[in-house]
Amino acid sequence: MGINNMKRSSMQQPNNCCNGNNGYVSNNNSAGKNNSTAIWCAAITGSLGLVTSLILLFAKSKKKNEHEDKKTQNKMKVDDHKAKVDIRKHEKINKQDLELYRAKKEIDQEYKHINKRTVDKVRKISLCEWQDVFSSKSPMPEYSAIPHLATILNCCPESFRQAMLMHISSMYGGLCFSKVRAEYLDGKKQSPSVQVVIEGAQGSGKGTFNDIFNLLFDRVIKNDSQKLQDETFDKIIQTTGIEVSRTRFQTMLASNKGVHIYIMETEIDAVNESINKKGGISTELLRKAFSNEKITQDSMNTKSYARGSFPVYLNYTFTGTPKAIDRLFKERDYEDGTASRICFVVIPEISDKLSCFNKISPKKLSAMQDQIDEWRKKYCYKTDENGMDIPATETTIDLSYVNNVLKQWLDTMFHSNDKARKGISPRIACMAFRCAMVMHMMAGCPGPKEWKKRRQVCDLAVYIANYCMERFLYKSSPDKEQRLEELAQGSHSVIKHKRNLTDEELEYWYNQHGKTDEKGNFIGYGTIAKKLGMEKDDVRNALKKYGNSLN
Repeated sequence: MGINNMKRSSMQQPNNCCNGNNGYVSNNNSAGKNNSTAIWCAAITGSLGLVTSLILLFAKSKKKNEHEDKKTQNKMKVDDHKAKVDIRKHEKINKQDLELYRAKKEIDQEYKHINKRTVDKVRKISLCEWQDVFSSKSPMPEYSAIPHLATILNCCPESFRQAMLMHISSMYGGLCFSKVRAEYLDGKKQSPSVQVVIEGAQGSGKGTFNDIFNLLFDRVIKNDSQKLQDETFDKIIQTTGIEVSRTRFQTMLASNKGVHIYIMETEIDAVNESINKKGGISTELLRKAFSNEKITQDSMNTKSYARGSFPVYLNYTFTGTPKAIDRLFKERDYEDGTASRICFVVIPEISDKLSCFNKISPKKLSAMQDQIDEWRKKYCYKTDENGMDIPATETTIDLSYVNNVLKQWLDTMFHSNDKARKGISPRIACMAFRCAMVMHMMAGCPGPKEWKKRRQVCDLAVYIANYCMERFLYKSSPDKEQRLEELAQGSHSVIKHKRNLTDEELEYWYNQHGKTDEKGNFIGYGTIAKKLGMEKDDVRNALKKYGNSLN
């Protein structure tokens, strides 16, 4: 029974199982639905989360953008405010600048009117007027005891004699007495290096100075022209033109071995062109000519004999109109010392009366040229039998008597309150000393006995110093009318120097005092003073002091 129950039970089991299976399938479908729902719910929930996240992100991004926009707007407002402030500031500055510009323009306009009125009121000073004022205060001294100088000056109108005096000093110094030396106040030996610029209006007779040069030195000019065709390096050439190249000029310096070169140029604009031209004469050469400083030449194209350093021995006379001279010598040239090395001299404008020059007679001219040839052989160079040019040896002369008067002149300048006068006086005195060297040689190197010649040399030396000083100060001054007024007052340099006896004069006249001359006249202090151009008391004191020094 039990078994039957189990069988029954087992037989029923499959049916139950089948029934059970059907029930299981039904449960699975329900689960699937539930899973789908869950999935959809999860999807919906995820989507909602994503949407929420996107909404939050969008909101956050929007808020950030709004913040950035606000920040940008605030910055723009700040920048806009700053720009408005800057605009107002610049408008204020521009307004001030505009007002300042207008004020300055008004001042400039007013100044132009004032300046125009001033210029209209300023009197134009002619060359003739300046020379007349100078001559009224310092007449030209006597020169009759100095041969050549007297002959040439007596051929000139009186108004040309100052310029001719300087011209002669430059010509003769370079072409006749090149190797002469004299000890100056500073103990240094000087050469007769004289540079001259003559100022004259158009048609006033500037060409006369070239005529005199060609007349007196015709033999020299022709001889040099012949030498220029010869390429040998041992030839001394002393005359040339301003058109000469720098290289050629330096070669001439090397060949001349210390003998001067002389240039006569009637158009000073040609000098300016040469200076501005590459490879021409330079202002450096003109400056170095005053103190005979050296220039160096050494290049691949330079000939062996021309290589090295050579002192510049150059004398010249340039002539030109006032405007042409101002084109060459500008304000800086008066300040840096270029112009202060030059003897500036004037000739008057042409007047109603034509300036007449007397001619030198042929016989006199020939004698003068012969004398020039003798001087040149002794003091420049000579040519030997083989045609070789041999430079002369240096000749030293004693000009202590000239130094005495120039020392007094310098003392007067140094006591002046005029700074420009003080500063330029040593150089001016040196220029006068060099001119005195030439005059001393032309006078035949006068000794103590030849008191008349010595006195004239001294008087002319002081005259030249005064002339060059006043003309330079006038040329370099911005207020020329004031300078002319000072010249008219004569309170500075136009002085009569006080003569002192040199050692050799003291010895000579001390021995002559108390004796009689060749005419039987007694030689007393008064006679000596008259001959020397001194005061009697000064002569007495000097000779007594000398006599006491011998005891």
